[in-house]
Amino acid sequence: MKVAIVTGATRGIGKQIAIDLSKNGYNVVINYNSNIDKALEVKNICDTYNESLILKGDVSNNEDSLMLVNKTMEKFGQIDLITHFLHSVSSKLSSIYVSGKRIIFDNSAFSFPIDKGIKNWQGY
Repeated sequence: MKVAIVTGATRGIGKQIAIDLSKNGYNVVINYNSNIDKALEVKNICDTYNESLILKGDVSNNEDSLMLVNKTMEKFGQIDLITHFLHSVSSKLSSIYVSGKRIIFDNSAFSFPIDKGIKNWQGY
């Protein structure tokens, strides 16, 4: 089973991407920053297809970004895709290094596959 982290997953295109990934065989990590009710709504839909996890965090913050990766690895043991659909405008960038690869959490909309997935994560 593949695993995706979807930031900005509580509304708009981020919500739809989380649901579509779940329908297409992914376990989905639903990241939100402030609205737990909307996150639970997305989780309930995703859980009808595959397993999901809700994680609150501000991905412009390095600690929160690292927490997203660590908690995802604790729960699912791998990460295959990170998809960003953030709604706030900020000049801040958060980036962490995973398996020697830089992961940038920023305020844009994009997706990228993790090369061969992240496995055997030891955390930082």
